[in-house]
Amino acid sequence: MSGQDMRKLMESLETLSEANPDGTYSDGEQEEFAEYLHHLQNELNTLALEGIQKCVEMGGQFRSPSYISQLKKQFKMMENWIEWTYKKDFK
Repeated sequence: MSGQDMRKLMESLETLSEANPDGTYSDGEQEEFAEYLHHLQNELNTLALEGIQKCVEMGGQFRSPSYISQLKKQFKMMENWIEWTYKKDFK
């Protein structure tokens, strides 16, 4: 994921804020978040597909399995990055 993609992701996360600090949901909040998750999943699917295509293009049948493995590791590392960034910048 490029730095520009990360900035877009962080900007979109910043637009989601808790309207009711007491923990109750605001009107439409759950629906808005569900729509956001759907949008995010589409973006991630697009990034993954682009990555797969690039791995196959560059590695062919011989090297692409290794490249795909590295691509999967990058996506798995995102979970740690999200947790770290959330704790560092949003708590």
